[in-house]
Amino acid sequence: CLGGGCTKVLGGTTAAGLRQATASDARPIVFDEFESLETNQKQNSAIMDLLRQSWSFSTSAVIKGTTSGNATQYLPNFSALLGGIRVHFNNDADRSRFTVLELKQHDGNAQHKYALEKALNALPGDFGERLWSRAVCKIETIKTNARAFQEAIALTSSQRLGAQLGYLLAGYYSLVSDHEITSGDAKKFVSSLNFEEEKKEVAERDELQCLE
Repeated sequence: CLGGGCTKVLGGTTAAGLRQATASDARPIVFDEFESLETNQKQNSAIMDLLRQSWSFSTSAVIKGTTSGNATQYLPNFSALLGGIRVHFNNDADRSRFTVLELKQHDGNAQHKYALEKALNALPGDFGERLWSRAVCKIETIKTNARAFQEAIALTSSQRLGAQLGYLLAGYYSLVSDHEITSGDAKKFVSSLNFEEEKKEVAERDELQCLE
């Protein structure tokens, strides 16, 4: 659905491969079959380090040495969507940087699967490109709405959660409205959402889990 506006990779991809493929590219990564298994724990850990660097955007580059004696530098600046069956975060910092989306259970209902496939197949071939074009045209509105959502979430939860979810909610809002959201409407929108699970994860800090 996203067309050529993203970099699509599969499980088995390495952090070094991602760095070389993306360099300083801001296109998002769509990573399928990213499984948290013991057999690929070291490889996934390196990828998580790269994603962590990208989340904490900075103008400082990551510099790597090469066998030729010439250093190569990267500036991770992308978002990522990871798909997998098993979700596991090793520390509190990663739990607050990732938002987990779970598919709604349909109990093997064949009609549900058919309806989903029918809806996806109905999308035009240039849907991804059109979606990116619209987002670029609305980027200033999305940024303004992200700040409004961040402030609204910070009032009821934490600034860290606001920083994580502000842009996600602004992206969603851009699909249903062309306008900037008011502070009052942002607070009303946020109040209709349930952040209990996210608040619980923020509260369960690593040092407290260790004591338990």
